[in-house]
Amino acid sequence: MKNQPSRYVRFARQVLGIEPQSAPKPQPAHSPKPWPLQSGEPWLCHKAIAQLEDLVVPGTRILEWGSGGSTIFFAKRGAKIHCVEHDPEWARLVKAELVHRKLGGQVNIHQIDLGPDYVNIVDQLSGDFDLIVVDGRLRVECVKRSNNRLVPGGWILLDDADRENYWPAYQELAGWRTIVLKGSRTNSEEQIQSTMWQRPDQTGKSA
Repeated sequence: MKNQPSRYVRFARQVLGIEPQSAPKPQPAHSPKPWPLQSGEPWLCHKAIAQLEDLVVPGTRILEWGSGGSTIFFAKRGAKIHCVEHDPEWARLVKAELVHRKLGGQVNIHQIDLGPDYVNIVDQLSGDFDLIVVDGRLRVECVKRSNNRLVPGGWILLDDADRENYWPAYQELAGWRTIVLKGSRTNSEEQIQSTMWQRPDQTGKSA
């Protein structure tokens, strides 16, 4: 599975005419909207995007597992991003799009194969983060490893948080302020859920 291209990479190949359009695509062919990398929109539900629009301002420090439209969205809003991506071809496509948009200086993309280093990269990054987005692989492990690297009052977002195998994240962050966001995914009719947790401040209260 490690060497299998992601659905994003397969779709990019289809758009470029490199691969037959037989694999699932992030949007229907008839949709007037471009796919997330071209549009610069997170592939999240609209309610989650609205929350992020309020949270992310120039200078916001973000750690993101999984790259794509959300990376561009954050960079356009002036954030400083460390992004962890396991797929080398997809990382290359995201970097190229960032350079094309003159946003490359705001994003550090760490291309790391799946394994302990993929999760533990957070230990090599300096400073704490205002927002952590977990939308790649090994999601529960990433939540557990990184939540202590949020600033007090900072937020962590887990996409597809209703999946049973991600439920341990709720136990890990028990007692934190929780917001459940449900709705259709950007450019899709698919119904999904993202959950956000806010780290308590030094007094034990959420901001």
